[in-house]
Amino acid sequence: MLILSTLQVTLRTVQWCSSKSEQTDWGIADSDLTTVEKKIQEVQKKSYDSMFQLLNNYNYKDYVLDSNAAMSSTFAFNEVFSEPAFIGGGSDLYPKSWELKNFSYDAMLRLVMANNSDLKVAEQSGNDFYIKLIYNSSLFTGIMLLLWMLLASMYFRS
Repeated sequence: MLILSTLQVTLRTVQWCSSKSEQTDWGIADSDLTTVEKKIQEVQKKSYDSMFQLLNNYNYKDYVLDSNAAMSSTFAFNEVFSEPAFIGGGSDLYPKSWELKNFSYDAMLRLVMANNSDLKVAEQSGNDFYIKLIYNSSLFTGIMLLLWMLLASMYFRS
């Protein structure tokens, strides 16, 4: 019996359990998981939950959903793997959520316009995005962008 227990412990140290299905398949109890394995499974659960919520957004473009899924997974990872400490030694991974203070007006406008057009923000640099947007749409879009930016600049100035 002792030999069998030693063999199971030896095999367990070689295996890496990175998902709940592997844990179930190999018959590993929750108490036998390492801290990292538990955290990985927690990240998977949080990522799964956030991506399941993305299914409600069927009218968004694929690349918008991909970006949102990637950011949501990053948030889950950073939240789970951060190690806050009272006195030194801790590490707090950033970002953990969407923070509106980190978005500029230009970035917000680009995201809105990218979702409503076929242009991809990542493929554009500088003002190329707006120029291509106006060329691919209409003069009305260009006039509305100018009016929108004027109103925003007057609002943010005060």
